[in-house]
Amino acid sequence: MEKLYIEQITKQQEQIDEQLKQAQNQQYVEYVSSKLDDILKFQQQENSSLQSSKQLTLPIEELVALSKELDGRFQRSIRQLQMKQDQLEIEQSSWKNQLREKEQQQLLQLEQEKSQIDKQFKERLRTIHMK
Repeated sequence: MEKLYIEQITKQQEQIDEQLKQAQNQQYVEYVSSKLDDILKFQQQENSSLQSSKQLTLPIEELVALSKELDGRFQRSIRQLQMKQDQLEIEQSSWKNQLREKEQQQLLQLEQEKSQIDKQFKERLRTIHMK
């Protein structure tokens, strides 16, 4: 019975881990998609701005400034993604620790219940033998 219970807890923990990974992956994909959408919108705004002013060429200084701005935005996005990933890893670790603690508490409770049942059983056996 105890093995079955441990197997169930282990299976539940694996399912929770898998769900957590899927949620993290989905959140990461949504975040990256959002950042790529922002970059695309910026590029579209720049393109329409260029076309509306009928400027087909930009001075090299403007191109350099734009590339630096885009690079800065990209680097910030990478840092934000890394921080989010670190945060998610910390949360995952915390959840795993909480699950392990709960599992240990439940195992301890089961052991205590088993010990109590064993004591009661021995007491009943002793009572039966005394009669």
